Amino acid sequence: MASVAKALIDTVTPLIVGLVINLLVTGSTVQNVMWWCVAAAASGVCSAVLGYYANYTYGGLQIDSDYQLEKRAIDKVWHWRQDQYASYDAAECHRRVNNDSNVISVFFLMSGIKFVVSLGSIVALLVVLLTINVAVAILCGILTMLSGLVYLHLHNEVFRKNLEYKQAFARYATCELSQFADVMFIRRHVLFDRYKQLLDHSIVDVRAGYVRNNEVVARLSSQNAALCACLQAVMLLLGAWQVAVGNMQVGYLATASSYFGMLVTTVQYFTEFGVDYQSCRASFERIKEIWARPQEPNGSQVISDVHSLECKDLTFTYPGKDAPTVKGLSTLFEPGRLWAVVGQNGTGKSTLLKLLNAEWAGLYEGRVEYGAADPAKEPIEQSEVDHYALRRDVFGFVEQEPPIVEDSLWNNLTMMCAEEPSRERVMELVQQFGLEHLLATCPDGLDTVLGESGISLSGGEKQKVAIIRMLLAGPRVMLLDEPTSALDAHSAGVLAQILREMSRDHVIIVVSHDKKLLSACDGVLELG
Repeated sequence: MASVAKALIDTVTPLIVGLVINLLVTGSTVQNVMWWCVAAAASGVCSAVLGYYANYTYGGLQIDSDYQLEKRAIDKVWHWRQDQYASYDAAECHRRVNNDSNVISVFFLMSGIKFVVSLGSIVALLVVLLTINVAVAILCGILTMLSGLVYLHLHNEVFRKNLEYKQAFARYATCELSQFADVMFIRRHVLFDRYKQLLDHSIVDVRAGYVRNNEVVARLSSQNAALCACLQAVMLLLGAWQVAVGNMQVGYLATASSYFGMLVTTVQYFTEFGVDYQSCRASFERIKEIWARPQEPNGSQVISDVHSLECKDLTFTYPGKDAPTVKGLSTLFEPGRLWAVVGQNGTGKSTLLKLLNAEWAGLYEGRVEYGAADPAKEPIEQSEVDHYALRRDVFGFVEQEPPIVEDSLWNNLTMMCAEEPSRERVMELVQQFGLEHLLATCPDGLDTVLGESGISLSGGEKQKVAIIRMLLAGPRVMLLDEPTSALDAHSAGVLAQILREMSRDHVIIVVSHDKKLLSACDGVLELG
């Protein structure tokens, strides 16, 4: 509303200027002229105040709308079906979410407001011109419409060039990110020249796309400017003729000239609006591709009592592969045993854990069933289960290369817990797994920040943190993928003993090549 009010006030100002000129020409009193000058100043001040308020309000709205778009896109990425991550590029996806969301929110807020204001301005300007001189008003309307035809001629080309540039820049952003992400690898093997060549190669398409996009926008702008200059001359010629024949006062010629300039500026804005629209359209197509990807199928039944896991003729083939990684597997996992899954590389050990963890839901053949402690209850097939509640409340997973969140050591250890554990319990596990030396080097103890901006951990320390946070959470089902690959012998022995004791009333499945850990297992599934 502030923007609309400002536009209407801006429309009044040239009319006041025309009235002042007419008063001077007709010999009006200085006092009368002075009051109109005060009115012009007052309208300018009001316009400035309204402009400040509009810009101030816009800032908050732009941030909020941008964030909502980004949050929705991120949520979609979190819930993609598992096969969609095969071609997942974090840098390219980040570019889409961050930059394209900003383009869309800016367009709908800033350009949307300007569109309404500009449309209202055109109507108001033409109405005022009609009261001054009908012929001039009609000519201004016709010439204004003519000046917009240039955009209609080039709008499809603007869209294509803008989309090509954005796609090229996204690929460059991916390459650029790798220069930072792989910095230690590059330094260690002195691959500076190779990575520079990759960067040089990726910028070629960006530069070409940028040049082509700017060329069509510059062509649109220059053609429009040339046309508007010619139309301005035609309008002035008609206005001068109307003054000469006595149909219009000379002061209103200045008003009509100002209004035509405002009309031309508004039409030029509509041309810019068209360019912005095509840019927004290109960004929306890129964001829409994220939204449109298949989402992970999820059941509605929330279960907390999982006493057994059973595979029945389970077969799974990775997307794009011909041969199945897991084929016709039928097995039952129950408490009372510490289960080990063994086999050569590529036989599907890690894949089986992910299938049991419902990460490939809807993409396997056969059945994965979760049984309750009560034998009278029928087992529930994975497709019927709420996978997110299952992974959050029932299952625990220790990855081969566990991630460390950039947060305090305490939060990294306790992040999976439904309720915050006691400090004594945390310290007990820290001591059992020999992490006291880490605490000794941490300036703030358990409150020390880990990650890129904090303390760096070794591979073994990361595994210990991941194991401790799963043990603190105490899930009903525990899946561990090569949990001792980076552990020292003492810590591996501690883990084997703890898992052995917990297996009495938990379903625990371990993928491992560690002989010491395997010797503690009394249930073995061999894949191959």
